[in-house]
Amino acid sequence: MVDRDLIVSKAGAVKKHVDRAIKKSQVDVDSFRNDRDRQDIVLFNLQMAVQT
Repeated sequence: MVDRDLIVSKAGAVKKHVDRAIKKSQVDVDSFRNDRDRQDIVLFNLQMAVQT
């Protein structure tokens, strides 16, 4: 049997991480390339979205 609450919870967590990655990646390419902290935040949140 599918646990709907678990699925909704997981989907919410994935959405939170993807939204954060999108928000932090919305800069021009040169700014993104030169900002290691921004890159780390995007990478971390994408990893978390996949692992969730």
